[in-house]
Amino acid sequence: MRKANLFIIGAAKAGTTALSELLTSHKDVSGMAIKEPGHFCNDIYENGFSKEYQNLLRWSEEQYFEKDFEKRHMSFIKDIKNYNRLVEETPKSAYILDASTAYLPSANAAENIFNYNPNAKIIVCLRNPVTRAYSHFNMALKYGKEQRTFMEAVKAESKLKARWGWEEGYLELGLYAPQLKRWLKHFDTKQVYIVWQEQMLEDANQVLEEIKNF
Repeated sequence: MRKANLFIIGAAKAGTTALSELLTSHKDVSGMAIKEPGHFCNDIYENGFSKEYQNLLRWSEEQYFEKDFEKRHMSFIKDIKNYNRLVEETPKSAYILDASTAYLPSANAAENIFNYNPNAKIIVCLRNPVTRAYSHFNMALKYGKEQRTFMEAVKAESKLKARWGWEEGYLELGLYAPQLKRWLKHFDTKQVYIVWQEQMLEDANQVLEEIKNF
């Protein structure tokens, strides 16, 4: 059975979509019909999501897998059989890419992916936490999810533990050290490539060359 063997795990608003597009333009990397299938972060999707987030997501796993697989940016596939179907329908190449940004902050994704494919390669895109948070805030404004000023939102979220699909996590998603620690507990450092968005903006070709060699 074919398996996903290349994962871009986040962080959100740190250039994962640009890197995903760059990688899948190469003949050895195929992206799935859903850029972020989100299967392995069950701790996130089993808690459910706010009605507002559900309306933005517009996701029905049952309906999606009844039809031909249309291109989507994000979902949360709960059934491993459906995830395997998505993999099987992905064009054959050396690497099958799952680029789900919910994996980095997930408490379970690292262990789940290791159990699924211990030989997988993991790519982590990071960004200056302040600029990441502000970019995230502007996206929330764009989609009508935020009415506060940036400072009001940050102060409010600093008093709680943000939950994906409920709060935005402007600050929490930028606390990279504890998130990375979970991944390095399961995967050898040789399997993990960390790149900063600032590096990609400066020299994308150099980043691509480094990824080819890791």
